[in-house]
Amino acid sequence: MQRLGLDFYLPPTQRLTAQALQAARCRLQELCSDSMTTRQKELKHKIATSQASGTQKHKTKILKAIRKVETGKRTYQILKAIRQTTTTHQLDRIEIPTSWPTKDQTPNPTLAQLEDPKTSTDWRMVTDPEEIEHYLMLRNRLHFGQAEGTPFTTLPLSAEIDWTATTPISEALLEGHYIVTTSNTQCQDLLTECAAVTTVDSIPAELTMHDFRGKITKWRESTSTSPSAGRHLGYYKALFVTGRSPPESEGNTSTSFEKKQEAIAKLILSVINYCIRHTYVLTRWKTIVNVMIFKEAGNYKIHRLRVIHIYEADFNMLLAIKWRQLLQYADHQNLINKGQYGGRPGCEAQSLTLLEELKYDLAYLTRRSLVNFDNDATSCYDRIVVPLASLINRKYGMHRQIVALHATTLEQAQFRLKTATGVSTLAYTHCVQYPIHGTGQGSGNSPCIWLFISSTLFDAHEKTSKGLTYVSPDGSQIIHTSMVGFVDDSTGSCNDFQPSTQAPLPTLLQLMEKDAQTWNNLLHSSGGKLELPKCSFHVLHFEFKPDGRPVPSIERFDNTIHITDLETASAIPIPSKRAFEPHKTLGHYKSPVTKAWSNIKALQNKANKLALLLSLSPITRQGALLAYHTVYIPTVKYTLPQSFYPRKLMDQVQAQSVSKLAAKCGLNRNTSRSLLFAPTAYAGAGFIPWYVLQGEVRYSMC
Repeated sequence: MQRLGLDFYLPPTQRLTAQALQAARCRLQELCSDSMTTRQKELKHKIATSQASGTQKHKTKILKAIRKVETGKRTYQILKAIRQTTTTHQLDRIEIPTSWPTKDQTPNPTLAQLEDPKTSTDWRMVTDPEEIEHYLMLRNRLHFGQAEGTPFTTLPLSAEIDWTATTPISEALLEGHYIVTTSNTQCQDLLTECAAVTTVDSIPAELTMHDFRGKITKWRESTSTSPSAGRHLGYYKALFVTGRSPPESEGNTSTSFEKKQEAIAKLILSVINYCIRHTYVLTRWKTIVNVMIFKEAGNYKIHRLRVIHIYEADFNMLLAIKWRQLLQYADHQNLINKGQYGGRPGCEAQSLTLLEELKYDLAYLTRRSLVNFDNDATSCYDRIVVPLASLINRKYGMHRQIVALHATTLEQAQFRLKTATGVSTLAYTHCVQYPIHGTGQGSGNSPCIWLFISSTLFDAHEKTSKGLTYVSPDGSQIIHTSMVGFVDDSTGSCNDFQPSTQAPLPTLLQLMEKDAQTWNNLLHSSGGKLELPKCSFHVLHFEFKPDGRPVPSIERFDNTIHITDLETASAIPIPSKRAFEPHKTLGHYKSPVTKAWSNIKALQNKANKLALLLSLSPITRQGALLAYHTVYIPTVKYTLPQSFYPRKLMDQVQAQSVSKLAAKCGLNRNTSRSLLFAPTAYAGAGFIPWYVLQGEVRYSMC
């Protein structure tokens, strides 16, 4: 103790030592439970001392900032706990259809031999770790093979276009010389659209130190990466952290800390660039771990689990950097279809729902019928066919060496499973019997790849569809669109905008059916699939009363649109929604005939639930005010700008939640609304009324 510089009392006997240790542990537990209060008292004392000195204004300002940040962090921790937003519970059990065979009965069943979990009604619980691993790997292997059988996975395209898209046929397609013949019309249209729209290899192949530093410094360290041991993201971030190296004395020739960081970073960068130049896949890059998360918390049914790919940090960094460069380049060159809003710079989900409102407004103004078809695509990232993705990436200018490295890694990848017992020793990989497709969620380039594929599909659809057309009264401006979408949510529209007449409604429905079938076929050609029973459509059609007043029709148009499923060759009837029945799209409830109260009811319930959670939580008054501005307000104002609710209705709907929040912030819940909504600069509480949020955000979107 003397050697270590420790000076404290030790009881003379073992029994007294045990008692003292227990008392110390209890004291430590009390201090830990009261650490937040103790910390606040400490900061308060330091701030008071600094203010009393009168000469440490800068220090006082820093201490106040620290207190604000720590209070906010504590508030968010409490909110996360009470809202139970996590979906990463340990996977120690799963539910599977009772009819699924055991591991010994059928070791390697096909998709056709298994009952579809989506239609199953009889389930059994599996808790044995080995069985859990078996069924999850079986499910994932079949899940990532869903795209098998689509045109680019079968002859002749599978032989003509390889995973890296570097065959002579691939080069001819990029040059616009279409020489592959298929019996699928939409597939031919898709191949035609694969011609390069810019100079090939426009994006430089190798990474620069600037790219490396920029991605690593902005990457959140808590992100799950690097299944291999010893390659945690924190090690990469340590390369660019500003440290303190001891001053170099005379005769001390040791390299400074910053120079060591730079040397290690250059070494890692040179290895990555070597792999790019020679299409060399590092062994650890070939290991991809599948993490299963819940789509709904506590739902253990096997088809309600989402698969996330965990890549090595440096490889995923390469994908994220290069495809971000490609996205920025393509967007700057106006190469992306204007109808795709997902993942593009300057585009957001609200723009798409506002566009739907504007379409309905124009239909009301012109009294022209409108059919809106809402598509429901399934597993878009998991059904991406890599040969097509490689071809389209090269179409937009990605360097062939980057495309080849990405495709080769996926082709050679070994997929392992992570459960409550750890990472599995067994793995599955791409083979002829069990092909594996898709880039998967968790990949740094999956959103961009899907954006480029869907943009190409939109281009092909726009050239062959009837679509939606609007013409200005003098005919000088014509707007035409066929498909708009945000990631995998897409909507097709159809009308017949003629000067003095329009096609009959049955003809319009036939045109919409043709457009929807074209989109279904194009998506199937790319490896995707529509969940046809989940698709729906709205019809906005006007009937005129004897006095000439137009009235929107509220009839149901069932059995008027049928889409042929190319996998089963069966015609699937698409359910119709009445004009006043809303459908949910990107968090919004939209319908041609709006019933303000029924549509705002969902927003009211969400606001009331959030206000109740905040009012019952143990956060402080300052924490409640912080949660109001950073959690409550963003939740409410997400849907308001794309809606048209009267001010009186919004005042009525917000009353209950605002009263609860005001009380939690230390105000009287019956405080005058004029004082509550007044700015803090004028001695008000600084609360924001809903009608202001609606107008403010709508103005900012213009």
